[in-house]
Amino acid sequence: MVAVGEGIAVHQWFEQQAARAPDLPALLFRGEMLSYRRLNERANQVAHALIRRGIGPETLVGVCLRRTPDLIAALLGVWKSGAAYVPLDPDYPPERLAFMAGDSGLRALITDELRFPVDIDFFAPADTAREETGNPGVAVKPENLAYVMYTSGSTGKPKGAMIEHGGLSNYVRWAIGAYGLRAGDAVPLHSSISFDLTVTSLYPPLAVGAQVELLPEDQGAQSLLDALRLRGGYALVKITPAHLEILSSQLASAEAAGRTRVFVIGGENLTSESLAFWRDHAPQTRLINEYGPTETVVGCSIYEVKPEDPRNGPVPIGSAIANMELHVVEGELYVGGMGVGRGYLNRPELTAERFVPDTFSGRPGARLYRTGDLARWRADGILEYLGRTDHQVKIRGYRIELGEIEAALAAHPEVQSCAVMAREDE
Repeated sequence: MVAVGEGIAVHQWFEQQAARAPDLPALLFRGEMLSYRRLNERANQVAHALIRRGIGPETLVGVCLRRTPDLIAALLGVWKSGAAYVPLDPDYPPERLAFMAGDSGLRALITDELRFPVDIDFFAPADTAREETGNPGVAVKPENLAYVMYTSGSTGKPKGAMIEHGGLSNYVRWAIGAYGLRAGDAVPLHSSISFDLTVTSLYPPLAVGAQVELLPEDQGAQSLLDALRLRGGYALVKITPAHLEILSSQLASAEAAGRTRVFVIGGENLTSESLAFWRDHAPQTRLINEYGPTETVVGCSIYEVKPEDPRNGPVPIGSAIANMELHVVEGELYVGGMGVGRGYLNRPELTAERFVPDTFSGRPGARLYRTGDLARWRADGILEYLGRTDHQVKIRGYRIELGEIEAALAAHPEVQSCAVMAREDE
């Protein structure tokens, strides 16, 4: 494992890295580099602006920005103020943004979207230019909230999963070691901040002195495809199976090797067939299936594909990462350990249903998260994913409750009844 501090939050690792090597490149955006020193200063300016507004631990701040250095400074700045962020994708429909902002009770909003659908105290990153640049030094505890990320809800309304700093730090510390990240590496960031895939591509690199390359926003994998083709040599690329299929079909076999040291693949079920291109033409690239619900901090188990593994069928989800536990009870997968989130914001009944007492660990107050995923243990102790216990589906890595779509359709005055199903478009 790398030397990242025990018992401190991710943004504090970033502060330490900025102090050790301030001139290292932290972000690359449109050909321009932003150093660790300057990114830290810009994040501090955001933090001081929030602190002056009375923002502190256990308060929620919305972040609705495009993928630019301002976005990264805002996310880090929210943490430096002690608060937690709620990621708000600017491309979401206004109604969904309005619901998320209202349901979370945001105390402040960082955005440059002048037509945000809710009247709330907001400021743009440019408005912080005259704030102090020093670290504010606000104390953050492991049990404090880090972010609230909304996922699709079966009742027709999204639900906010609450993640604490302790669980996030555990995942980031583990990921740095497991994926071999080190200072000077480069990692592309190509996904929305409302998708927890982004956590893997952003925070482990910034904790060790690596460079995050902010790729242009698009509706597919074109920006990532261009980056892999033109630059390559990345340390890690986090991606969904759907996007991996696009890359496999668009890259020539001679272009596969050397694109990245590691593909971390998550968000939906992974099949061995989808890995054939990379196993054949980039055998030195590590292929890792990372499984984990948003409620348990991005990833809680992994399986690294081996050369002798089968060429067909589903890829296992493997075994638990550091300080996490997996239990299969009557076929359903339960997750325990440090990464289990606090629950759902303003949804005590749903929290009680999905976050249940941990009867395995013996730790007072410990809980398990009921994933709703079916799984089984192989004889060698490796876990296999078998499907869902409900109607939740994954589309390009995004969790979608079919009940949410049905509720939206049923609300139309000309719809008497409806049913929604997901079919693969071949």
